[in-house]
Order: sequence, then structure tokens, then C-alpha cells
Amino acid sequence: MAPNKEPDKGKELLKIEDLHVYFETAKAYIKAVDGVSLSVREGEAFGLVGESGSGKSVTIKSVIGLIHPPGKIVSGSIQYKGQELTKISSRQYYEIRGNDIAMIMQDPMTALNPVMKIRDQIKETLEEDIHMSEKDITERAVHLMKLVGIPAPERRLNEYPHQFSGGMRQRVMIAIALSRNPNLMLADEPTTALDVTIQDQILKLLVSLQQKLGMGLVLVTHDLGVIAQTTDRVAVMYAGRIMEMTDTVTLFKKPHHPYTIGLMNSIPSKKLAGEKLDPIPGLPPNMAHVPPGCRFNPRCVYATDECRQGEIGLREVAPGHVSACIKDVR
Repeated sequence: MAPNKEPDKGKELLKIEDLHVYFETAKAYIKAVDGVSLSVREGEAFGLVGESGSGKSVTIKSVIGLIHPPGKIVSGSIQYKGQELTKISSRQYYEIRGNDIAMIMQDPMTALNPVMKIRDQIKETLEEDIHMSEKDITERAVHLMKLVGIPAPERRLNEYPHQFSGGMRQRVMIAIALSRNPNLMLADEPTTALDVTIQDQILKLLVSLQQKLGMGLVLVTHDLGVIAQTTDRVAVMYAGRIMEMTDTVTLFKKPHHPYTIGLMNSIPSKKLAGEKLDPIPGLPPNMAHVPPGCRFNPRCVYATDECRQGEIGLREVAPGHVSACIKDVR
């Protein structure tokens, strides 16, 4: 599979502006994504990190058109190569999925059909191409299996998902996602169900493929270690909003937002072997009743009355580095 083209990391591939995604319940609106803006350039690996329930997965599912009732994109813009995705038809979205934008889900065992051979599951994604013969499809399937590091692909194509380990099932999911040579890959916690050794292998595979094929990559995770290994830039999400966004090196060297700093302090380290971790106090808010002002203020040791009044938007604290905090806490 040839690269899509030589990536131009200055060229915008995906642009999200002021995105609001709400889920309606009998008692309230859950503001899962509440004013998110970000962009991803061609050939760039972009990370979305934060605690469970912060809105990361909902954000990328919005990109690929997978928000279903009771969820709804209330407002905002999602543009792929300048095309507004929030206004296109279901048929147009069908054409974009796989061809332009592909997604890797976090649990390959539930994403794969347990009663279909791997060959047939890859074939489903390829047979839309009327120019491909049965022989071509088989050759592409074998090539994809080799590309993601699955040994003896000719034999394993005729096996079922339960005959694969967790790591190999995830490799199959990556192969399926790559089958139509997308320009943008969305990966939703792709290593969550895997042990540490296999996680590392899958992450290295994703980075290698992203660079080799020139794709844009959006990686969703709650693990800052994963972000450090794989991404060029990163947005830190909390309670449906972006708290901080910058390049990955800067985030680890000079984190600005108290929430980001709290996440950093919660990471186990060899230097702190035997010492207690320093967790963030309290719990994330009930998304049906978010606190006024900065949403992190009930858990923030720096919070003042000013932080509890009115919304606090992102501000530039250094070139290319924005933070939703009114204080300099570094």
C-alpha cells in the first residue's frame, strides 16, 4: 500500500470549531462536548487525553457521524479538508467512512463479528470497489495482514476472531481500518483491553503506519504515557471542554493548567518508587449539573472566587500553547 501522498504538516486536514454535542435524558441535557475547537494537520498525530467521561470519545465519534439519539450535535462545525460534515447526508457520510476517515474501536472482540472469518470481514470493506476482482481482494487482504504484523496471513484469513489473541484481534481491526487507504485515522482507546507489553507493540505499530502511510491520526486515551509515545500535539479534556492544548513536548515540560499538572502528578514514576501518588482530589462533575465558572474549580487547589464566576475560555500562554486558566501556576 503506497502512502496517500507526501504529507504537508502545515495543511489542515480536520478542523472542529465550537462543537456542542448533547444527550437528552428524561431529566436533563448531558453536555458531553461543550464548545470544543481543535485542528489536525496532514501527517500529524494528535492526542485527546483526559479522565473517563471527559468527552474525548464523543468528540471523535462526532467526526465520523456516529452520534445517534438520544445524542445530537447541537451546534458547531466539523470540517474535513474544508468540507462541512455536519450538513452532509447519510449517503455522503457512507462514502467518507473508510475511504477518507477510518476508526479503530477500543474493544476488537465486540467490534469484530464472531461468526465471520477474518477474510470475509476484510472483504466487506473492499468489495465496494467495483474495480477489484476476487483475486485482487484476497491479495489486498493478505497484504494488509502482513502490513500489521500478522504471521501466516494466508492461513489466518480463514480463521475466526476467537482464534486470535487480543493483540492480534486489534491488528485485524487496524488492517480493516487501513483497507481503503484513509487520510485520517481515529483511534478510540485502541490499547485499553490489552496487557502492557501488547499495548506497546500496538502503539508502535500505529505510529509506524501513520508515518509510513502519511495519515493524520487522532488518538483518544486516558493515559499520558501513551500520549508521550505517539503524538505531536495534544489537547487535554475535562468535563466536555479543552483545558489545555499544545505540542506534546511542551505539555510534559511546561504544563500550565492545574488539571494537566494534576494528571502529571498522578503518573507513577521510578523516581517515586515506594512513595504515595498525588491524586487529584474529588471526582469529575455530574455532566447534567456542571459547576459555574471553570469546571475544574471544585477540585483545584488554586481556585478563587474569580474562577467560579463566568466561563473561562482558552487563552494563549505561549506561542502555540493555550490554557483555560486565568492564573500562572507553573
